[in-house]
Amino acid sequence: MYYIWMAIIGFVVGTLVRAALPPERQPGIAMTTLLGVSGAFVANALALNAGLYTAGASTGFLVSMTGAGMLLLVRGNLSQKVY
Repeated sequence: MYYIWMAIIGFVVGTLVRAALPPERQPGIAMTTLLGVSGAFVANALALNAGLYTAGASTGFLVSMTGAGMLLLVRGNLSQKVY
């Protein structure tokens, strides 16, 4: 159940970050979902392995949001065209 919540959080945060990006730098909905969910999973894996919290703690929600948001913002900045 914990992993399902991480996926849902990644999707929701990904959608919110996508809405905050300028239209020319917005990824498609599939890429948004993939980056949001993978950001949530990677951030949780790193925090759990570092011993910052235990699985199922409410801190995982914040870590998932941060990881998904950071990954999407980095992707949005990297996709910026330079002329």
